[in-house]
Amino acid sequence: MDNLEIIFDEFVLEASKGHIETDPFIYNTQFHTIYGNNEYATSKLCLKIRDKKEFLVLLSKYLLQLKTYRNIDLNYNTIKEAITLLFSNITYEELLNPEEYIKRYTDFYDGYLEDKTINGFSSFNADNVFLRKNKDRKEIIETLKKENADDKTVAIKEREYYEGLTGAQNRNTDFWNSNIIISNKMQSLRQETPYFMEIRFEKEVNGKLLTYILPRISYGVSNDTCYIYAVQNEISSGDLNSEDKKYRNMINRALYELNDGVYENETDDYKDYKEGRTSEFAENISDVSPSAIMALSIFLNVLSNSNISKIKVVPFLPIRYNAKEKANYKKVQFVSKKQELDFKEKVALFKKMKIEHNMIQDNLTNKFVRNFMRLKYHFHNINILNIPFEGEEMMNIKLDEFTTANSEILNEIIEKTGEFKHDKNL
Repeated sequence: MDNLEIIFDEFVLEASKGHIETDPFIYNTQFHTIYGNNEYATSKLCLKIRDKKEFLVLLSKYLLQLKTYRNIDLNYNTIKEAITLLFSNITYEELLNPEEYIKRYTDFYDGYLEDKTINGFSSFNADNVFLRKNKDRKEIIETLKKENADDKTVAIKEREYYEGLTGAQNRNTDFWNSNIIISNKMQSLRQETPYFMEIRFEKEVNGKLLTYILPRISYGVSNDTCYIYAVQNEISSGDLNSEDKKYRNMINRALYELNDGVYENETDDYKDYKEGRTSEFAENISDVSPSAIMALSIFLNVLSNSNISKIKVVPFLPIRYNAKEKANYKKVQFVSKKQELDFKEKVALFKKMKIEHNMIQDNLTNKFVRNFMRLKYHFHNINILNIPFEGEEMMNIKLDEFTTANSEILNEIIEKTGEFKHDKNL
């Protein structure tokens, strides 16, 4: 790649202006670049390259990975776009040490996890779902009777109990005992990482394969450390037929059980907020998606079984955030011209879009991090070493050996996806 330095210099110049041209895309990626050990960053978005020659060697190795794994023809346009997309995923701390960042992304292509199929996951047996619910109902009835509760309250709970038994007996057994399919897949270069893990539940009913896909997990592995960048739902593909809906509803009911007992363990501050006694939001472990918790539980157990115990959660990508903000500014310019807005209206529109953008980003970041706080509640082997931006930009997690969880469904996940060890202290 004799022309790599020329392409990179052009990239650096355009990045300083926040306007990188490739064919056919224009990117809003923006940061400044400095060279040498004695130079100091002029802003938070500043790339510091200590040795340009060494840097270009590392960048060349990364681009060769794209050629090997993605079969990309490395020419002026593809190289420039690949560099742009690579640096869209860099964090503040990595901007100051880009050599290690490039090494890590080069490793990501070699560090994919193995596929796996797990047969007969019985926690999604509809009978089990109803009977677990009824076990709780029966205990409530016995407690109410001991406390001499009024007859009406006891009667309501007894009706729920017997209706539950009838429901369990009438469930369609064709939907029982799903298989878990764990697949490692390559994703677009525009995504945060080369690979994502797809985890889905499958069941064949009357010759038709029914599928429930959990949120995909974008990850990369380097030096026995797993970096997790995103947990995202699949985009729904059209309407579901009646059997698909039944299957999806059955699994959603089972996943919802993961919320049992969680609210009771929340802080008083969150309960005050949730119950309307205060308008001040409090952090919590309730505001998460059960499907994301299930996906991450399986994923972390796969990591543990692959002898990967160090995890770094990447909660915020400043270059992407800044690019979106620049895109919003361009949109304001376009709308202002089209609608002939005056200066005051133009400022108000940009302020509104900025507030919305920040709210969306805050929700994405906080919910992403909250997933791992929730996992710590369910499992006793997840050690969270720091909160993001408190000492270090990423969240650091240390995994010990998986033991029993406080959920029957998660216990079976542990048992089915790897070695199971009973913790007698629980």
